[in-house]
Amino acid sequence: MAENLQFFVAATGGIHSDYVNTVNPYFEDFDGGNGALSAFASESPIYRIGGGAGRAVTFNFGKVGSILKGSSLTLSYLGAESSNPNDGSGLFNGNYAALGQLNFKVGVRVDLAATYVHGYHGAGSVLFYAGGVNSAVVGTTQANTLSTNNASSINSYGFAAAFRPSDKLSISGFVSYQDITGFGANDDFEAWSYSLGVAPPDFGKQGNVLAVFAGAQPYSRGRIVGANEVLYHIEAFYKYQVSDNISITSGVILLTAPGQSNNNDDAIIGTLRTTFTF
Repeated sequence: MAENLQFFVAATGGIHSDYVNTVNPYFEDFDGGNGALSAFASESPIYRIGGGAGRAVTFNFGKVGSILKGSSLTLSYLGAESSNPNDGSGLFNGNYAALGQLNFKVGVRVDLAATYVHGYHGAGSVLFYAGGVNSAVVGTTQANTLSTNNASSINSYGFAAAFRPSDKLSISGFVSYQDITGFGANDDFEAWSYSLGVAPPDFGKQGNVLAVFAGAQPYSRGRIVGANEVLYHIEAFYKYQVSDNISITSGVILLTAPGQSNNNDDAIIGTLRTTFTF
């Protein structure tokens, strides 16, 4: 029974992806030193709804030898204002997000995840804050801005899939939908996001990774006049494993229609990252 049940305690600053499988191999990056170059390419934005302190539990199922071996159900709860003793704050009275996720492993080549997050955000919060409450980590202003005068209730739905047709190729992607209900007039809106990534591991030599990622950062239409375009995010990087302890990653990120407006020039960001592992 112990092998099928795992508990995790989140310290302040934790996010849901610390405890669940994001189904985004070779892009997933927990420490900023490996994987994708950006927060968006690292994992679905659904895991950035909420953060802070809390608890998670994972139930593993799928018998040894069965096609579903390694499948699991994860439940987690994070409160972003757990250390604030004031009224309307704390672990259960302030901003929070509760997650449920089903992971299905179909053999060794297919990994699927269905995710639901219910959140409560107080007035002046942003949607994808990952514990910071007032500072967005991914997505456009239109997708992140909640009511400044009223609290909001969030119901978010996500699906992710990863497929490895061979040991030398991984294909993964996700889609997420957020339904925001504000407690004031005209506070309701919807936000969408989706992506697709391709990564051939061990490209050139063992440990190297070549990856290409493209998707739509969280966006919402109809909130700002003249700013209803989709912000597309295209990212490519190559990680070269110099030694067991050192890797160098070079890459480029292209953002189209910043601010969801074609009046803004596309943005191109070049990066060079060196990671030391001890």
